[in-house]
Amino acid sequence: MRLHFHAPTVRQLLEHSLAAPTRAATFNQLFDARYRKSPHEVSVAGLAPDAWPIEAAIDQSKLAPGLWLVGDAAGVYLMSNGKPGLMNALPGSGNVIAQAKEADPSRNPDTWLEIKRFAFGADDDVIFLDAGFIQNLLQLASDGVVCIDSSPDEAEAVRPLMRQLLSD
Repeated sequence: MRLHFHAPTVRQLLEHSLAAPTRAATFNQLFDARYRKSPHEVSVAGLAPDAWPIEAAIDQSKLAPGLWLVGDAAGVYLMSNGKPGLMNALPGSGNVIAQAKEADPSRNPDTWLEIKRFAFGADDDVIFLDAGFIQNLLQLASDGVVCIDSSPDEAEAVRPLMRQLLSD
């Protein structure tokens, strides 16, 4: 499923991640030994709720700059992994995000969830996309739009095939 994002916002998110002093870990990174201070993986099986890994167990120097591709109740969108987060100017309005045009509940209240499931899967999740992937994505931009071909198993940066207007 091809998802379209506003390129200037994606660039703003990437610049934030690159400049951030630290970065947040995805749920999967919390469990991955490559990112942990102690070099052992944590398995979800049989793990007590109070023993789940926490951000303090992550070696911040191992978290690369990049964006998160998020699929949840707010649709499918990109956001910076930089900390502190890139907040909207209006207090209390949350992080700056680049919403996928097709999976935006405010634009497509009747179809966004089906598109989110097709492009991302039924579960909520966060996928880390490294800065190199995002820079490539931005190089492929056309008419202020970047595209990601997304499925529950992979994401690929692609060139927009035709003029896409985010204002419709």
